[in-house]
Amino acid sequence: MPGAGVVVPPLPPPETRKFPNFVRAFMSFVKKQESTDKIRMWTGLSLVATALERRVWQARTYGHLFPNLFIAIVAPPGLVKKSTTTGSGMSLLREMGTIKFVPEQITDASFVDAMVRSYKEFEYNGRKCKQSPALFYGSELSVTLKDTYGSIVELFTQFFDCEPNNANMPWTRSTIMHGNANIHGPCLNILGCTTPDWLRFSIPAEQMNGGFASRIIFVYENEMPDCMISIPKPEAGDESYRQDLINDLKCIQGMVGEMRMTSDAEKLFHALYVTNKNLIATKFKNHRLSGFLGRKLSPLTEKLAMCWSASERSDGIIEETHVHTAFQAISMIEQSVLNDLVFAGKNPLSGPISKVIELLETQNFVTTTQLSREFFRDLDSDGVMKLMYQLQQMGYGKIVNSTAGFGLQAIEQLAPPADEDVLV
Repeated sequence: MPGAGVVVPPLPPPETRKFPNFVRAFMSFVKKQESTDKIRMWTGLSLVATALERRVWQARTYGHLFPNLFIAIVAPPGLVKKSTTTGSGMSLLREMGTIKFVPEQITDASFVDAMVRSYKEFEYNGRKCKQSPALFYGSELSVTLKDTYGSIVELFTQFFDCEPNNANMPWTRSTIMHGNANIHGPCLNILGCTTPDWLRFSIPAEQMNGGFASRIIFVYENEMPDCMISIPKPEAGDESYRQDLINDLKCIQGMVGEMRMTSDAEKLFHALYVTNKNLIATKFKNHRLSGFLGRKLSPLTEKLAMCWSASERSDGIIEETHVHTAFQAISMIEQSVLNDLVFAGKNPLSGPISKVIELLETQNFVTTTQLSREFFRDLDSDGVMKLMYQLQQMGYGKIVNSTAGFGLQAIEQLAPPADEDVLV
């Protein structure tokens, strides 16, 4: 690959596309599933990022920025059909026949082996370029990562950054069975589904700050599906539409070369970047939020802008509208991400605290009886009292003994506490 700053020719045009915007077309395709546009959109973006691999990039002083994404669809069990929508996207990628999938049940050794076997080459400017792109899809992340969290996420983190950036200098590990394992140009995409409880109880707090979790785009959905379909039936034209989507994914995968922002796109990105940095310095003091917020613009918005551009055009030009749409998409899910980053950790009350806050948003009073029934698997009577006292200290409610019973009264017009004051 050319180094940063090298002038490269325009991207070669691939085959003719069938849709003006792949992500929008995919959202229409899965519209008849019990899901939401939020889940449909992020699944579509994951498909684009996976198809692009390391074949396109933005040149930076530190090397190349690639469009790979880590996306986790988070929703309470039974609310929406997360795996149905994401699974529909995965079937498109599998039918392409050119995407390497990492097995759902993995160890760090088998993961390294899968990345080694994902090696492929592509031509650019008459040269063969090395890469090892792969997709890790977990329809139930809580099951997939239950016994592997800790060792394997270190590899996930490194391969999100596509390190080593120079594909001619492989990532190397010595193994007992296979000797030296060399991975040239690693590029990992992740798409998974999980529940809020798993995130709150299973991901270590230190990972939320600067590790694996701070690189994930958590897409929370608390809304009901926008349609109820008891018996989903195929319709005439579905298969033709599906094949057209696969065609466009192949067109996206055919893109090769450097992507560039227009002058207007760069100006918008710079303005958003400065504003975000100022917010981190002046408003968000909690160290657990700094990892995600620091990556919100660079690299997450940059990567998403590349995907939005590739979704509708093949010339590698990132326009102002692509940056704006990318920033809107990441901002749309930002608050729910920050909420779980704050409440993540080893404190056994962190999960119950989040649930009670949600309860207080819909009802003004919760009794100790209600809390005991809700958290009987997690807390004894002393734990319930500690939960109430901590919520009172945090400013979310007041412990009262009323005619309705003994419990926690919501404070009217309550604003969330300053993040630096959260006791977790």
